Amino acid sequence: MSKEKQGNMKIQNSIRIPWEMIFFTGSAIRLAHAVYVFICNDWEWPGAGVPEYKGEFQNPKQGAVSFHVATAIIWTIILAYQFYTGLTNKNLNIHRILGWIGLGFAALTSVGGVLSVDFISIPSHVLSFIARQLRHGAPGFFFEAIWGVLAIAKFKDLERHKKHMYLAMFGTFADAGNGFSIWLSRKLSTGTGWEVWAQDFAVLSLNFLAILPWFLPQFSPHVTQVIKRIKLSFSYKNSTWVDIMWDVIGFYTVFVAFLLLMSNLTGVIILLKMNKSQWMFDGNAMANFVKPSFNQSFSPSSSSNCLSQSLWDIEKCF
Repeated sequence: MSKEKQGNMKIQNSIRIPWEMIFFTGSAIRLAHAVYVFICNDWEWPGAGVPEYKGEFQNPKQGAVSFHVATAIIWTIILAYQFYTGLTNKNLNIHRILGWIGLGFAALTSVGGVLSVDFISIPSHVLSFIARQLRHGAPGFFFEAIWGVLAIAKFKDLERHKKHMYLAMFGTFADAGNGFSIWLSRKLSTGTGWEVWAQDFAVLSLNFLAILPWFLPQFSPHVTQVIKRIKLSFSYKNSTWVDIMWDVIGFYTVFVAFLLLMSNLTGVIILLKMNKSQWMFDGNAMANFVKPSFNQSFSPSSSSNCLSQSLWDIEKCF
């Protein structure tokens, strides 16, 4: 190998972002927080993971919520172990078996989340945007896990397998990380009167950042597939049914990811445009809030058109 190539490799290695370490650290923090909240609340998950929301703002489908969080904890542990064994090529036989078990827990986690999202009832200025992400985006990590397992088990495509599992990791963070981000943002803003605004901003910002990898070729096989098809001028000469399948999955996923990205960005913009009189509340006085429904927001300036759960109505918010 030439000295020039060796130098280029050193530069690339020096600027490489340690995504695996970020993931493992984030997983540890998230798991510790989830277990702590569970223990402190008699093994029940309070609304949005906020102990103050327990009771009046408790989700009517509390069983589904607690089930969802419990399975999400197991799924995250399995996913972390899978990344460790996959990246180090250790215990690959266990890796294969645990992959199928993990897929089952991913399915249970997704189902639990979908069953409980219709009954979200917490103080929020942008509840509809948070609910939209949970309804349409949360199951995304499960589908990425499916495509990842399919890529390696059926088609022996290791590179695609890795990328889909990276997206499953980011998708898990987009929603599972919300509990910790809400807790941290409220802690940092305690006593200021804008605890609810802070939690909303933290959730939507985390969602926005976690969706971005779906548009980066180094992480997203969907974008790679779309770019490949565009370069071929949508010609399907010599294409197989597998190529067509990945095309359909790729175009659909990129489209939905774009709509969700715009949805979270719109929610952030609404929060930033609010004036002090609209977001200043006594963080300790829940009586200041009218208990919301799934299709209701606390933002006085928000149009009712802005609150639809349909991904097609996002443009009405501008």
